[in-house]
Amino acid sequence: MNQSSKIIFIHRTFLEITVILFTILLAGFLGNYIALLVTRQITNMLTRFIVGIIIGLLVGIGVGILIKRTWEKIQLLFRKWDHSKNTI
Repeated sequence: MNQSSKIIFIHRTFLEITVILFTILLAGFLGNYIALLVTRQITNMLTRFIVGIIIGLLVGIGVGILIKRTWEKIQLLFRKWDHSKNTI
């Protein structure tokens, strides 16, 4: 493994970790915000708790799927760009 491939590996690993952390933060904030909006009118605390957890999980799963698909498309573009750069 030469020096440039090590740098590329470290760079891509850093980007992967950053995207994962961003996804976790975004899912947490959106899940909390939407769960608060949805459960505002519910007066029973147990029902509010259960609905809040379900809404938070659904939003988290949705954000995770959206970010995963977006990140896969970005990686595909980078691979095409790397391939075209190496063939020139």
